[in-house]
Amino acid sequence: MIPTAYAILHIPSPSGDRVRPAIAVWQVPDGVAWVEPNYLDGDPGDPPSFHRIECQVRDYPGGLVLETADGTGLAMALELAGEDPLLNPPELRRNFEAYQASISEKGLTREGEALRLEAELEYMLA
Repeated sequence: MIPTAYAILHIPSPSGDRVRPAIAVWQVPDGVAWVEPNYLDGDPGDPPSFHRIECQVRDYPGGLVLETADGTGLAMALELAGEDPLLNPPELRRNFEAYQASISEKGLTREGEALRLEAELEYMLA
């Protein structure tokens, strides 16, 4: 798992890079998997919350480099993106803020939720 409060994924696709928020990112045997903040709206193993892509993975300071069939992407710690609107679009910042407010209201932490999700999704991460 990327040891960070939150992560942003830049994933290449034929129609252009997709930018996705993640509360946890895991390296899996065939690539990477992640859970987006919207898992609070339903089952964390269901789309659109859980994602897994096939790629070659290389470590990168604060994240992972993702080599996909469509190009090179990146899973990076949110703090590396800062306020850069290309790396960290405003709508993603709003997603993270809403998620943090929601779990704080319930007395939960991002770290605790990431560990709980990892245990709950273990079979999907193998």
